[in-house]
Amino acid sequence: MRLQCLFVALCAACIRSEECKNEDSHGTEDSSLLQTHSIRSAVHARTILPEAEPEPEPEAEAKSHDDAQFLMRATFGPTAESLSALEGKTHHQWVQEQMALPVEPHRALYRQRINPMFVSSSAGPFGQQRSPCELGARWVRNTFSRMDINLVVEVRGSSAIYVDGVFRTDVAQGDLASEWAGMTNWTGKLCNCLEFVGGSVFLAETNCRYDFAMPNPAVLSASPVATSFSFAGIDNEPDAVVVSDVFENCTLDESAIVEQFGSHYRFDKRLALQANDVGSPLEDDVACVGRNVVNEKFCK
Repeated sequence: MRLQCLFVALCAACIRSEECKNEDSHGTEDSSLLQTHSIRSAVHARTILPEAEPEPEPEAEAKSHDDAQFLMRATFGPTAESLSALEGKTHHQWVQEQMALPVEPHRALYRQRINPMFVSSSAGPFGQQRSPCELGARWVRNTFSRMDINLVVEVRGSSAIYVDGVFRTDVAQGDLASEWAGMTNWTGKLCNCLEFVGGSVFLAETNCRYDFAMPNPAVLSASPVATSFSFAGIDNEPDAVVVSDVFENCTLDESAIVEQFGSHYRFDKRLALQANDVGSPLEDDVACVGRNVVNEKFCK
């Protein structure tokens, strides 16, 4: 009996000892968590948060908005550069600065690059025909153009096309023969045309009321001339190019057919306008607008 009581007492002491250990362990864990939380709180408290960017002043924001609106009316639209240049200035000051800049009219640039058709009967006071080798001279792959309307068209034999008695192109033969090869010794006139290779050209023997359509053939020559210049393409006109650079003395005439990049081209007559601007105005009543009530204060 005494042994049983002693065993029970020892077991109770062991159980209490394990409970104490568990309590100490939980206490240690709680203490560690508390210390970790305290350290994190202290670190967070010491962290310096970035300062918020100051909001733009209402007056500066309104000025920027007004400047953008002003440049939309006074120029082709505001840019970062033009807005920066306008800072610290009134709109009146900006206008005065623009008026003091050298005059750079768009007219001169336009007249150098425009390429109107050449009509000899009316070209005199406005300019002269571009030469085949001149920068900006136009060359085309299509055989017919609107300038040929109402002119005589001949198919001689079945191998060559002449316009108004002047050779224009050879006719493709063989396995890939042109439709024009079947028009042997035909003579008529051009009623209308689309100015690109493969576009319809309308022909008639006498009366255009009874016309018929044929494809506008590509220019072809059995003996094309090697070019001494380079071409530049024209947007939206795949069959037309202009002379962009002349490498050496060029002696081509208007009837020449040249070859470049495997294609043949013929010369297309165009008008080169005379310079007529503020610095060098033409003194011609036909080429210039006459004095009137609108311009009389500014005419020289």
